[in-house]
Amino acid sequence: MGVGGPDLSIASAVTYPAQKLSGSMVSGIPPWYFDERSVYPEGLLDRLKHEGYEVDTPMSRALEKQPDEMVSRLLATEGRRVDLFLDLLKEGDWSFGMIVLTALDRLQHKTVGKGKREDEAVRRAAFRAALVLIARRIELMLALPLEKLERLALEARVRAIGGAR
Repeated sequence: MGVGGPDLSIASAVTYPAQKLSGSMVSGIPPWYFDERSVYPEGLLDRLKHEGYEVDTPMSRALEKQPDEMVSRLLATEGRRVDLFLDLLKEGDWSFGMIVLTALDRLQHKTVGKGKREDEAVRRAAFRAALVLIARRIELMLALPLEKLERLALEARVRAIGGAR
């Protein structure tokens, strides 16, 4: 994935079983599997289970009828994903880091244009509220100190120019 150093990948689609790589990977799809093949290295699985990590929020027709509860559950699941990413980011000297945020995609599929017409306003309001919260979460992630990331990018460019790894 990255150039020269360990990689960090969280919730990437179609990565089950997780690949062995120089770094850490948590599979994103399929969401119904969460076992020792979902993560690399294997020791990461115990940590994720202890922290209540979910690959995705379990959906049901009952939950779809409660847009506010669905938003809350999706944001909580995604919040644990972001927390894991940031914790792992602090723990390593990564050359590449990627996290996939899926809450808005799930919400769009489960709220907009679904159900009775009179419920549409409630569903759209829940979607808009989630959009604001997720946009803020992304802003905070983008505000992380870039000096570490800039140094890694510069080192990768220098290695590429020199042909070194």
